[in-house]
Amino acid sequence: MLVRQRVTEALRMSVGLTVLNDRVSVYIAEPIKELDDMAVQYLEALSMMDVPVYGMHDHAGLQKISEDGLSSALIEADSVIAY
Repeated sequence: MLVRQRVTEALRMSVGLTVLNDRVSVYIAEPIKELDDMAVQYLEALSMMDVPVYGMHDHAGLQKISEDGLSSALIEADSVIAY
């Protein structure tokens, strides 16, 4: 999932996709100023399910990814949900 806006909702959807046994990776392309409590809970849930959550900008709980790394990941993905 490629996230640019509505981070909390995108994280919620990502958690939901794991129920279907889909392989999920989350890429947050925009800087995050602050996460609300629900977003933090979703990040924790994704972490417990070993779902990688990447960010192009430093933020606690996100694995750092470069622009080139993001481009490569999107090209290799079976499908991309932009949110």
